[in-house]
Amino acid sequence: MPAFKLTCKRCGVSRIALRLERCTHCGKYVCVNCFTNKNEVNLCLDCHGLLTSDFQSKVLSSYGDRCPICGAEGKLEIKWLNLYRKNPNPQAVLIRSKPNPYGELDYDTEVSCKACGNVIDRMTMQSLNSAWKAEKSGRHEDAAREYERLGLLDKAKALREIGKTTIVKHQYVDVNHLLEQIRQGNLVVPYRCPNCQAGITINKDTSVNRLANCPYCGSALVVSDIEKFLSSIL
Repeated sequence: MPAFKLTCKRCGVSRIALRLERCTHCGKYVCVNCFTNKNEVNLCLDCHGLLTSDFQSKVLSSYGDRCPICGAEGKLEIKWLNLYRKNPNPQAVLIRSKPNPYGELDYDTEVSCKACGNVIDRMTMQSLNSAWKAEKSGRHEDAAREYERLGLLDKAKALREIGKTTIVKHQYVDVNHLLEQIRQGNLVVPYRCPNCQAGITINKDTSVNRLANCPYCGSALVVSDIEKFLSSIL
């Protein structure tokens, strides 16, 4: 009885006793050199490349090609993408008892941004979400730390400046309240410039703006220090 040659439908190699594998996607029988069963995908190399490319496009389009961390467009890249079968059933493969006995095809991947350098994964998105919540609730320093961890230094710096401005505003409010007590009590309080040690008189005619600089040496006065001093004597 004559021996029959078997032929790979991908590369065309033909010989007797050629081992062939069936691609679960296109159905072609190909040789082992044109076939991959890594992670039990059971695909010919053509289908493996095609499906990998399709999944890569799907991943990038899910972000709108915009980095969810820094917002840069066109900077996302796939670092790697591995295909695998979800819940493969070897027994079902042998008896072909299911429409897809090999299990559903899925993938693991890593996406990164070339602009901010972040890997877009669960941890970085949690950090970004924490930063958003902290910023929204007015916890500027907490938000700045999260943004700094993500490499968004300009955003962190801007939030810290807002935090400083807020603190200064609160301090000015507190000093105004203390100056109002001095006006109501018609008090005279001596304050000493920390730079030149000159005496600065604080009375009913003193305003916050007049306490910005020393009238003798011109050095800037620290509002928080004046607030602490007045609070200690009133």
